[in-house]
Amino acid sequence: MSVIAQTEALGFEVLHVYGMTEQHGVNTTCVPQDSWAAMPAEERLRHMGRQGVRTAVAGDMMVANPHTLQPVSRDGKTIGEVLFRGIWA
Repeated sequence: MSVIAQTEALGFEVLHVYGMTEQHGVNTTCVPQDSWAAMPAEERLRHMGRQGVRTAVAGDMMVANPHTLQPVSRDGKTIGEVLFRGIWA
């Protein structure tokens, strides 16, 4: 069972975020969509675990191959390194 599912089972409403202290905390968030409520649990949890909506403190953002620094496919399966450029640079 995923961390998100376990947390929801405790009665919490989950908002999945990603960030780093070097850039003022939260950089991206997974904005919940109303349509997800009708999805089977596994599919809904898969959507909740994705990221991509930048917050005000994230200037540029991409997910890239850590060796080539080229963007990876946005297919929900390809793994890459999350790279940010802050608004203060």
